[in-house]
Amino acid sequence: MSFLPRSFVVSKKFSNVAHFCSTTTGGPHTEINSNFHHAFIQNHRQTTLFQKLLLSVGSASVSLLDPSRGDMIAVLGETTGPIALERMLQKMQSSSEGQQILREQPRINSSTVDLQSLSTLPKGTVGRVYIDFLQKNKVTPDSRPAVQFVDDEQLSICHAEVSRGS
Repeated sequence: MSFLPRSFVVSKKFSNVAHFCSTTTGGPHTEINSNFHHAFIQNHRQTTLFQKLLLSVGSASVSLLDPSRGDMIAVLGETTGPIALERMLQKMQSSSEGQQILREQPRINSSTVDLQSLSTLPKGTVGRVYIDFLQKNKVTPDSRPAVQFVDDEQLSICHAEVSRGS
């Protein structure tokens, strides 16, 4: 199994995965890396442990009161998930596919995925399941706010990709 945008295969059940992945733009990965680094610098908000605690309590409270507040759920994940993110990063660093994701930092967003093309795929394919999920939940690949409160850039990459489902 490879985690690259053009060769990602989940299982044989998803026979048109290659078509889904071919709807992503290849582009030079150095440009992608540079774009992610720039976004990290632009969006990162340095916080103290006390501030993270306040953000955690506040975002958890709002999330419980209104589970549709994806922005608060994202903040909660960013402020309470460093141990899980570190474990995920270690696992990624220990596999060739994970290393490749960290090196190339592939993106799934509205500029890299042809959503119209995904809606024409047969049911049961990764691309069709993905577009159906987006439509059912009235979101886009860009709906998830930028990671702000994860202090390490590589952990930020892990969090962003898990949150977007890439």
